[in-house]
Amino acid sequence: ILYQSSSSLVLLSLLVLIVITFETALSWVKDVLGSVIGRRVDGHLSLLIIRRLLRLPLDYFEKHPVGETTSRLYGTSRVREFVTGPLVRSVLDVLTLIVIIPVMLLISWHLTLFVLGLAAVVALIVVFFIPTLRLRSDSLVAAEREKAITLIETVQGIRTVKSLGIEPQRTELWNRHSATALRAAYDHRQVANRIQAATHPFEGLFNLGPLMVGSWLILTGVSDLTIGALFGFVLLSARAASPLTGLAQLITALETVGQSVKEAAIVLNQPAERQSVAAGARPAITGAIAFEGVSFSYPRTLSPALKEVSFTVPAGTVLGVVGRSGSGKSTVTR
Repeated sequence: ILYQSSSSLVLLSLLVLIVITFETALSWVKDVLGSVIGRRVDGHLSLLIIRRLLRLPLDYFEKHPVGETTSRLYGTSRVREFVTGPLVRSVLDVLTLIVIIPVMLLISWHLTLFVLGLAAVVALIVVFFIPTLRLRSDSLVAAEREKAITLIETVQGIRTVKSLGIEPQRTELWNRHSATALRAAYDHRQVANRIQAATHPFEGLFNLGPLMVGSWLILTGVSDLTIGALFGFVLLSARAASPLTGLAQLITALETVGQSVKEAAIVLNQPAERQSVAAGARPAITGAIAFEGVSFSYPRTLSPALKEVSFTVPAGTVLGVVGRSGSGKSTVTR
């Protein structure tokens, strides 16, 4: 406008169209990658989980409530969300920065260093809060797990709950775990709010900072920036602000998904049952079962579940075990 250069306007308009086309293509690629990668991650995780679960020994399921196992494995969904969300977005942001930052350096290396310095400060603030955020995340995950255990066990054992009339006790237990989970969620959110409050001023400087610093450089003669170049740099820095802060906040997302992976690994890394081998000297299996004076007590119980039980089930026969609740029918079967 200052030099009345229509040819420059045409060139800039073409550049704007190229940028818009590039960003549109990036947005389309992000959606396609998110969809494809999300489905593939879901498929692989689903196959991995069911294979590992079915290979775990029965002893594991006897010692761990269903709600605990389910709650820990639920964390794998956060892995998919991370891969299809922050990770894909960060990769595409890097591609954007590869285009933008060289242009910013050509305009003014002083202002480029200033913008990159702001991004580094944001990253340092996030890293500083990571230990506290990790503790709050651990507390939140543990509280949510106890809450899930209570809900699943109550629903699964609803016949027992109703028959024994322990609805008030289960309600009290649910309320207690819910209160703990709410308190943990509040504490976790407070840390996240502190991170946002600490980084917000620096994120705001991405827009106005280059304008103020650039004006000072021009006034003091440190730089030979023109007014047009300064405003062009301000527009570019505003465009680079989101990718730069996104890369810094990727650290927080990595911490969250890392916690989810650790929770799922507690289940998936349990020693699996040994696969039976076809070779070897083994006696022929006839199918007959005999109990001879079998006694058994569960941990932390006063009376035995089975006491001197003896019976024989010949091969090819069907045996029905009946009796009142607590008489040991399930224990015999196990």
